[in-house]
Amino acid sequence: FEGVRSDMYVCVHGGPSHIARQSSQTEVWLCQIEGEAHLYSQIDDERLRLTSGDSLIVPAETPFSMELGRGAIALTVGLTRLPEVERP
Repeated sequence: FEGVRSDMYVCVHGGPSHIARQSSQTEVWLCQIEGEAHLYSQIDDERLRLTSGDSLIVPAETPFSMELGRGAIALTVGLTRLPEVERP
């Protein structure tokens, strides 16, 4: 991450719930901790089933949504780019 100004975010999601990301300038790491979830890629209309222990990286600029089943726990980790600041 050298030269990139960013903040890292970590979110824990519990089911049943719905997660939606329109787009991100950076990739997002998803990890299914417990239970089951379904990930929908809005670029290629693909549907993936995630179960306990599964993880994947969603490429930057890829809109997606995720449905978590009852009792499911998922983790999302990503970066948020900060505005460039001029250095003296």
